[in-house]
Amino acid sequence: MTMVIQSTPSRRRAPDAATILPNLCLLYLHTGSSPDLQHFHRIWLVGSLVVTLTAGHVRASVLDDSTQVLVDRWVDSVLRASPSALALYRSANSYPRFLELRALSALGITIDTTGFGGGIPVQDIMDTVSAKSVASDAENYQNDPSLVINRRNPAIVAIGANDHRMSSYGMPCYYSVDTGHTWRTTFLPTQFGTQALGDPILAYHIDGTLYYAYMRAEVGLQHDNIMVAISTDGFTWRNGTPVIPVDSLSGYEDKEFICVDRSVYSSHAGRVYVVWTHYDTSGVTGSVKISYSDDTCRTWSLPKTISPDVGHFCEVKTGKYGEVVVGYSVEKDSLTGTHWIAVSKDGCSTFTKRFVSNYTIYPANINGYPALKGERGFRCYPYMSFDVNIFNSQIHLVYGDWFVGGKVAMLYYLTSGNLGANWSFPYAVGYSGKLPSDTTLADRFCPWVSVSQLTGEAYATYYSSEGDTANRRAAAYRVELDHDGSSHARELSVQDFDPLEVKNGPGKQPFIGDYITSDAYEPVYASAWTEGHPDSKIGNIVGFVGVNRTTSAVPATADAPKNDMIRSISPNPVHGNSITVRVSSDHDTPASVELCDELGKRVAVIWEGRLPAQTKASSLMCTLPTVSAGAYIVRVTTDTASDCQWVHIE
Repeated sequence: MTMVIQSTPSRRRAPDAATILPNLCLLYLHTGSSPDLQHFHRIWLVGSLVVTLTAGHVRASVLDDSTQVLVDRWVDSVLRASPSALALYRSANSYPRFLELRALSALGITIDTTGFGGGIPVQDIMDTVSAKSVASDAENYQNDPSLVINRRNPAIVAIGANDHRMSSYGMPCYYSVDTGHTWRTTFLPTQFGTQALGDPILAYHIDGTLYYAYMRAEVGLQHDNIMVAISTDGFTWRNGTPVIPVDSLSGYEDKEFICVDRSVYSSHAGRVYVVWTHYDTSGVTGSVKISYSDDTCRTWSLPKTISPDVGHFCEVKTGKYGEVVVGYSVEKDSLTGTHWIAVSKDGCSTFTKRFVSNYTIYPANINGYPALKGERGFRCYPYMSFDVNIFNSQIHLVYGDWFVGGKVAMLYYLTSGNLGANWSFPYAVGYSGKLPSDTTLADRFCPWVSVSQLTGEAYATYYSSEGDTANRRAAAYRVELDHDGSSHARELSVQDFDPLEVKNGPGKQPFIGDYITSDAYEPVYASAWTEGHPDSKIGNIVGFVGVNRTTSAVPATADAPKNDMIRSISPNPVHGNSITVRVSSDHDTPASVELCDELGKRVAVIWEGRLPAQTKASSLMCTLPTVSAGAYIVRVTTDTASDCQWVHIE
C-alpha cells in the first residue's frame, strides 16, 4: 500500500484562482522529492487539492470545479508559453526535476542545477556538441532500429535493432551515456530453447526504467511470442513473462509496439501497453491485438482484439488522462488501403475506431511485397506513425501514400485535438503545403513522429531521396512539423546511400528495414536509421543525438528552510496493520485522521482525539482497515483555528 499525506484544515472556503495560481508549485516541492515522484502530484490533479504557504504554515484547500479548470489550463500553458519556464526546464534535464526547480525558485531557495536522480551536471549536456556516429558493430548486419531517450537523464540514449547475431546472442542494445558520442553493445538474455526473432521497440518510463519489446520463438521458429525485457541501467536485463499465454493463439505474431503511460494525470500511470498484428493460421486473415501489464511485465492482461482486420505496423501511445491510442493500416486490396486509429478512454475495455485517410500502396515488385526504386527495388510500405502530447492529448500524425500522378512515395502531416474525431488538413511533408508536380521524383518514406512533451514541438524523421535528382540514393532526414504545411528539413545521414546496395546478410535481397526511429525530450532530439557502410555496403545503425544549446540561467536566492512543511512518505510501501502519524499543531484542537482513496473519498477514520498545543510532535497510533492494494491518502483534519505545522507517516 502506498501512503500519501494530505493535511487539510476543515471548513475552510475554497480559495479563488488569484490565490491558487501563484502557489501551485509548492505542492511539488513538499511532496515530490521522494523517489516516487508521481503519486501526490497526481492526487492533486485528480482530487483538486492545492497547497498554499502562509506565515510558515502549510494550508490545503479543495478547489471548486471552475477553479480547477483554470488550474489545468495554467499547468498546460505555462510550460510552453513562458521563456523563463522553458529556460529553467532546459537547466533541469528532466520534467520532474523541472517541476521541483520551479517550486524552489518560486520560494526563493538556492537551486542546485545538478541533473535529476544523480545524473550528470546540466552544463555537461548544454556544452555537448551534437553527435552522429555508427552505433552498431561495423562488421555485422543491422536494420529496424528503435531509439529512446532516458527520462531521468537525457544524456543517456538507447537503441535496439535487428542484428544477424540475435538468434544466437539475443537482441542487441546499443547504449550511450554521453549523448551519442560513444556506444556500447550489450545483448539481452534468452531462455534455453528459445531464440530472438527481432522487431525491437523500446520505451522509457519517467523513472528511468527501460523496456525492450521483441519477438521470440522456440528454436526452429515454433510458437512465436512477444517478450519485454526490463533494465534500470541499460546493461543488465531481465525478461518478463511472455505477453501471450502459451498456445492460446494459433497462427503467428508480427510487428509489436510498446509504450509506457507517463502522464501524471492518468489513473494508469506506469502501465505498459503492447500492440501487435496477429495472423491466423492461414497467414491471410488476422487482427490487431493489445495487452498491458501493471507490474513491470511480470503478468499481462489477456490479449484483446481491437480490430478484426489485419492491421499493419501498429503503434500505441497514451494521452493526458491515460487514453490509449492505437494506429494501424489496413489493405482493402492489392492497390489501396486505409489508415485508422482506435481510441480507448476506459483502460482498454472498449475502443472507438476512427478513420484517418485512404492510401495507395507502393508498387509490388519484390516477391509480391510493396517496394520502391523500380522493379529491382527494396521492400517498403506506406504505413503511418504518430505521437501524442500528454499535456493536451493532441495527436501529431504522418502517413504514407503513393502519389500516382508523380509516381513518388509521399508523406502527409495532420493533427487532431480531439483524439481523431476530427483532423486538420493533410499537408505534404517537404513541399511547404504544395502538391508535387508530375515531374517530382523525390521519394519520402518510413516516417517516425516524436513530440517533445514540454515544448509541444513535433518532428518527423524519415528517409528521402530529395538530395538525388536520379531518385536512387537516399538519406535520413528530420523535419520540424508546422501546421501550415511548411517544414525545415535537415539531413541526418553521414552520407547519401543507395538502398539497393545495402546488404541484409549473405545472399539476401537489399533491405534497410521496415522503419526508422526518433525521440524528443528537451533538451535532446535523437534519431537512428539504417545506412549502408560506404565500403562493405553492410547495413549499420547510425545514431544522431542533437542537443539544444540555448543558454539558460536559474535564479539563486535565499537559503533553503531548515524543515519541510510536509514530509515525504517513509517507509513506502507501508507494511503491517498500523501506522504512526506524527503531527504538530500550534493550537489545542480536536482532530481526526482519515484514510482516503486517490479521489479523496473517505475509506475509514483511523484516529480521533485532541491535539495539544506544543512545539514537539504528537505520535498518533492509527489502525489500518483491511483494504485492497493501491494508493491512499492520509488526511489530518483540525478545526478552523489551527494550522498543522507538519505531518509525517512512520
